[in-house]
Amino acid sequence: MDSGLQIDNVQDFARVIGNNDNLWELLLNREVSRFEEKIKYEHMIQDLKGVMNSTQGIVIEVNIFRQLKFIRVNYRGGFIFRYEKEQFIKKIHKISPTISLEKIRELVKIDKETEKRQAEKQILLENLKKHFEQDFPNTYNFYQAKCAEHISFQNYQAEKSNFVQLWIQQHLNFNIDLEQAAAIGAIENHAQVVARAGSGKTSTLVNRALFLQKHCGVAPNEILLLAFNRKAAEEIRERLTSKLENSIPYVMTFHALAYALVYPEESILFDEPDGGQSKSRIVQDELISTYIHKKALEPAFYEEIRALMMAHFREDWERIVSSNNTSLKNDEMLRYLRSLPSEGLDGKHYKSFGEKVIANFLFEHDIQYKYERNFWWNEINEINYRPDFTIGDKKGIIIEYFGLEGDSEYDAMSNQKRDYWQNSPNWHLLEFFPRNFRIDGEKGFCALLKQSLEDVNVY
Repeated sequence: MDSGLQIDNVQDFARVIGNNDNLWELLLNREVSRFEEKIKYEHMIQDLKGVMNSTQGIVIEVNIFRQLKFIRVNYRGGFIFRYEKEQFIKKIHKISPTISLEKIRELVKIDKETEKRQAEKQILLENLKKHFEQDFPNTYNFYQAKCAEHISFQNYQAEKSNFVQLWIQQHLNFNIDLEQAAAIGAIENHAQVVARAGSGKTSTLVNRALFLQKHCGVAPNEILLLAFNRKAAEEIRERLTSKLENSIPYVMTFHALAYALVYPEESILFDEPDGGQSKSRIVQDELISTYIHKKALEPAFYEEIRALMMAHFREDWERIVSSNNTSLKNDEMLRYLRSLPSEGLDGKHYKSFGEKVIANFLFEHDIQYKYERNFWWNEINEINYRPDFTIGDKKGIIIEYFGLEGDSEYDAMSNQKRDYWQNSPNWHLLEFFPRNFRIDGEKGFCALLKQSLEDVNVY
């Protein structure tokens, strides 16, 4: 059929557009005429029926929902008739003004492309839903790579919120709205939720943690929930425990987090139980064997290793050189090293001279200890306490060097520490003070330390 032709009748129009029912809207506001002049009419509700003579009318409505439903024609005289599609093709003949065949073909092409895009979009939406179910944390990457061209970001967010809302209802038996679902599912970036009091922020926070852990596979030790007060933190902890039992994330107050950062429960560097160094020596031997012995013949590499190893002792070495002590014998050099203010014989740095003397004594006499091991002073307030030296694991000796004795606030804290250990039957507290150095100096202090340890059967 020549594309320059004009379509002037319903039958050709129906044949050209085929199943593209939405193109029937091209007939809106066009004049159409019937094959037959007489129109029989009968109202199903009102008692109206008869015959009228009219062949021409105006298409005033094309009702389309997934497929063509009906077409309304307003005939002269105010009579409006509704036709089913097949009835319309059979009864109605001419169209005016005519419709260009080329225009129809362009619209058919566009309609097919739109239908194709819709089909592709539907497939991608189904794939998105599978990713929501099977790999939620990486769904956004899939959307960006495969779907963004066909599915808007708003559509993606809506689908995600719908999924989260349904998941929470099915798995947690809890109803949330779409705004809460959006907050729970916002894992692509940082999210800030601002809402009035009583709007469900706490439940949203709890549901988010549950969703991340139970559906997204996030480990509980990778989740931290913070609250402004202990009551809120305890409420969050109880809600999580009811769903997760013992595998709950970290829950604490902002104050407790700050305290834990300033006074961490464990040392930053890992120490083996009972002060052992077997793993450290294995690493050292491997390092020495691999990087030093094998490359000792390379002068440049040798100098780098030498510089690195000397850097650790440079400060002490410079003190030795500046004091003209380079000719000291071994036992004299050991005594000099003991006098350096910060680093003990074990290589650790101590906060006071008294602590260093205690550490050197324990180290030299092969008494296993831990420096500033963590104890929970008040578990309710989440405050930890780190005494100077701990000998033993679940019971044993605590050594405290009260270096600021005489300061009122410091003495008050010291009394709290005494009370704490007095109420801990498995531990015995040994106290030492700067005044213990006044009689016979370091030698007298070590004698007192030795006698105190003997009295509790440690030395």
